[in-house]
Amino acid sequence: MARLSTPGARAPDHTSLNLTRLISRLQNTLLEPDAETSHRLRASGFERRKVEANLEYAKTLLLRLGQESPSVKPQPNKQDAQSDLQIKKRQLDALDARLHELNAAGQEYDDNASSEGEDLLGEDTPSESVGDSHTPAAGDTTDDDDADYQQILSERRAAAQATQTASQPQNARDELFPSSLRARHGDASAGVDTAKTTSSSTSAPITESLMKHHRAEQEELTTSLLSMAQALKASSQSFSQTLESEKETVNRAGEGLDRNVTGMEAASKRMGYLRQMSEGKGWWGRMMLYAWIFGLIFKRQASSTHLNPPWTNPTMSSILVLGAGELGTEVLKGLAAHPSSKDTQINVLLRPSTISSTNPSKAADVAAIKALGITLVPGDIVQSSPVELAQLFAPYHTVISCTGFIAGPGTQMKIAQAALGAGVKRYFPWQFGVDYDVLGRGSAQDLFDEQLDVRDLLRGQSSTEWVIASTGMFTNFLFEPSFGVVVFGGDDGNGTVVRCLGGWENKVTVTTAQDIGILTAEIVFVEPIIANQVVYTAGETISYGRLATVVENIVGKPVKREEWPVEWMEGELEKDPRNVLWKYRVVFGKGKGMSWDEGQTFNVQQGIRTSDVEEWARDMVNKKLGK
Repeated sequence: MARLSTPGARAPDHTSLNLTRLISRLQNTLLEPDAETSHRLRASGFERRKVEANLEYAKTLLLRLGQESPSVKPQPNKQDAQSDLQIKKRQLDALDARLHELNAAGQEYDDNASSEGEDLLGEDTPSESVGDSHTPAAGDTTDDDDADYQQILSERRAAAQATQTASQPQNARDELFPSSLRARHGDASAGVDTAKTTSSSTSAPITESLMKHHRAEQEELTTSLLSMAQALKASSQSFSQTLESEKETVNRAGEGLDRNVTGMEAASKRMGYLRQMSEGKGWWGRMMLYAWIFGLIFKRQASSTHLNPPWTNPTMSSILVLGAGELGTEVLKGLAAHPSSKDTQINVLLRPSTISSTNPSKAADVAAIKALGITLVPGDIVQSSPVELAQLFAPYHTVISCTGFIAGPGTQMKIAQAALGAGVKRYFPWQFGVDYDVLGRGSAQDLFDEQLDVRDLLRGQSSTEWVIASTGMFTNFLFEPSFGVVVFGGDDGNGTVVRCLGGWENKVTVTTAQDIGILTAEIVFVEPIIANQVVYTAGETISYGRLATVVENIVGKPVKREEWPVEWMEGELEKDPRNVLWKYRVVFGKGKGMSWDEGQTFNVQQGIRTSDVEEWARDMVNKKLGK
């Protein structure tokens, strides 16, 4: 059946696909045949003619594609199509050459073949059908085979002619495949003369019908694949749109689950605290808890009979500061000097041994505190239980913890639990440092995880207001020789070393202890009141590279710069896992949560001046040199 090249009869894509498949089958038959197929091709001239007919049809398809290629747009697609045609033409030339070789080999095979050779189609030879021992001569050829062969070739060639337009020359096919022209006029005729005699039962109409059926199956398969691809694309787009529409719902659900987990953890900790209060010390602990409850009841009854001492009705006029170390002393000074504190009773919790100490230095510190009009309250944070601490905290409206990590692990959590158990109205935990929320858990400094436990505990309740002051590193710690970041040389500055932790672009936020004391007092008394939030302060946020330049400006000469990579510091920590300084160095070297923008700080927003690094360092160096 002829294939017409009318517009719209078949898409160029289908023609190219059919040609590709036909070439693939021909390559398998001619170039990579198995043993049986190879034998059949050499032994049967009729089989070679069928292959030649398919090869002729493939050339017809290639010619059709060549006629349609000039109309392909855009230009890149046209170039790709022409390149593909060149490749297919070379493939067909190779197949044509191989068929020519097989025809020649078939002639030799026929000359030497035995009369007992099996026919390619498994049918009886003429000699076998008559039952005699006659062996056909090598050059004999039956008229039926020649007729079948000529009919197949004539139909294929008619199909090729039908695909050409009237304006194209008849010899276009021969110009495209000159080797085919030679095969038809020279080698093909020789092959006919030397072909083995067979009695084929396959007629040309049957062959054409089979090929038509195969083409219909190929076209149906191609159409099915295209439909499946389009359906898959539509399904993917629909699924993507569904995911995008549900994204908001999934995010809200995740946030709700996170809040539920946080609330459950806080509730668990509160239950643990109550269990510890009631059962932590067995029978004696429960008795102390009951005594404390009865004591509170008695105090309430006393207030109703006008026997109310100042501490039974906590107001803003009662503040208790825990500790009078480096930070505690500055906070006490800041509170005492604040204009809003004139009607406020400021108290400080000190160990009894410190209050009664005869050590000249400690005695002088205690006297200086008393001179500020501050009341001393005896108590021991480390030795007292949460119940005992709660009894100490109960009379005060605000508790400010200035007891740092020197008290050991678990202390900050115990103080927070006692503050909540005492029912204080406002609590400032010891969080004067880095941004623990950003830092997260599992850092090299294991004590920092307890700070997050304290935050979770405070955020999980609503009876006590809390304020966290994130101040960054104390400025003087940056210049602490044991810390190793800035190490001054002699009085002339020679030998001064500045080391960066992690990298010279790493930044750290610092605030002096004096500024922390002043800013804490401002946060306590500011209106409107600050509650249940983290407040940031900063003397300066400085990089280690800038720090080295500042030190050079102070000493008046270049300094030695050394970089401590995080990996190296982690190795040193592994050698000495209990070394607190290496823990701090690794954490600050990684830089996470160690710095923040000065513009978001309380002091900048309130217009409160603070000391930067260079100002503090110059003052420190001048004092050291007696200037």
